[in-house]
Amino acid sequence: MGEIEQWFSYSEEDGFRRHVSADEARACAARALDDDRDASGDGWPEETGNTCWGEVREAAVETIAHKHGPDCRPVDEDDDDVHDCTDDFDLRFDYISRFDLTPTAQASELTVATARAEAAEQRAAAAEQLSD
Repeated sequence: MGEIEQWFSYSEEDGFRRHVSADEARACAARALDDDRDASGDGWPEETGNTCWGEVREAAVETIAHKHGPDCRPVDEDDDDVHDCTDDFDLRFDYISRFDLTPTAQASELTVATARAEAAEQRAAAAEQLSD
């Protein structure tokens, strides 16, 4: 079984990406900012403010609701012995499923407040380096 990609990053250039660690997600978002900085000769790209990273708390998970069998066919109101397949479209597939938001398998203790505090510390350290 592969590692759980519980973290994400987003940037206009890279789109939405899943990651196995917070460090990997943050590094990807930081690289996107570096790329925007390099391309900002006449000013920052407008989309730069959308760059972010974080934890996936819940994700869409597919659940098989019904597997079709030999007795399945579209509902016929006159035939009580037929399995209740709701319409012709259901029979195009081998099963009927649904998606629900489900908590990720590994809950992290990283909170929004902790992430903001870490980001503030990093900004302060960067500002200190620039003033030296």
